[in-house]
Amino acid sequence: MTYLDSAWYVVADGARARVLKHAGGAFHPLAHLTANDEGEEAFARTLATYLNDAGERGEIEGLALAAPPRTLHVLRTHLSAAVRALVVSEQPRDLTGVADHDLPSHFDIPATGWPRPVPG
Repeated sequence: MTYLDSAWYVVADGARARVLKHAGGAFHPLAHLTANDEGEEAFARTLATYLNDAGERGEIEGLALAAPPRTLHVLRTHLSAAVRALVVSEQPRDLTGVADHDLPSHFDIPATGWPRPVPG
């Protein structure tokens, strides 16, 4: 079994999201997205489009998601099958108020890294 060297982490609620990459034992911010007077579902679609595009470009090796249950559900429904297959962890809670350096304890990142998703 091979393991991910790095994975993307999405910490979102219905109006904002942080996308980070975990590499070398630390989180590195990739993007901050905020809703522009759009509702929760529209924002989740915008976030899903961002992730789907990155997935199509081959930028995502693995994906860990954290969002309140409703937002997580809406986001999941708008992710492409290819990107959904890259999900290694889902946390059904709002972690947007958690500092980047405190996120590892909320995701229970395995010491060896996440097992690499096998393309389906």
